[in-house]
Amino acid sequence: MIEKAIANTRGKNYSAVWVVIDLDLNPAMAEAEQYRQLTEDLAYAERNKINVAYSADAFELWFRLHYENVTGFLGREQLYEDLSQRWTVNYDPDGKAQAFAQSIPQLISEDDAANQENAIACAKNQHQAVQHLPLSEQGAVTTVYQLVAALLESAR
Repeated sequence: MIEKAIANTRGKNYSAVWVVIDLDLNPAMAEAEQYRQLTEDLAYAERNKINVAYSADAFELWFRLHYENVTGFLGREQLYEDLSQRWTVNYDPDGKAQAFAQSIPQLISEDDAANQENAIACAKNQHQAVQHLPLSEQGAVTTVYQLVAALLESAR
C-alpha cells in the first residue's frame, strides 16, 4: 500500500497522502516479526512523506471508541462481540461484508450513543500515552483519529 501511494504521488502535488493499515496479528506468524515489519513500514512511509493511520491489533477499536473509552486491552473477539450487540449484526463475518462495512460511517453518525469527538479524544489520549513504547508493547492502539481529524479540518 505504501509503495502504491508513493508511486501514485510522484510528480503530483497533494497536501497530504494517507494509507490505512490494520494490523490483524496472524497467529501463524511470529508476533515480533509482524510488529517489526509494521515499524519498518511506518518509518518508510514517514521518509516518503506518506501519512499512515494504523490500528493494532484490531481496527474495530476505532469503532468501539465512539461509544466509550477503552482503557485496557480488548481483544478482537471482545470487540466483535461488543459491536455485534450494538449494531445487531454478527460482526464476524457479516459485519465485515463490504456492504455492511460501507454502512458503518452512517450507522455511527445516526447512533445517538456514538460520539466521533469522543472517539478522537480517547484514541489520541491512548496513543499519546503509549507512543514512546515499541509497537509490540503498546497494546490495542489506533491512530485513525489522526486521519479523521485531518479530514474534518480540511472540510472546514
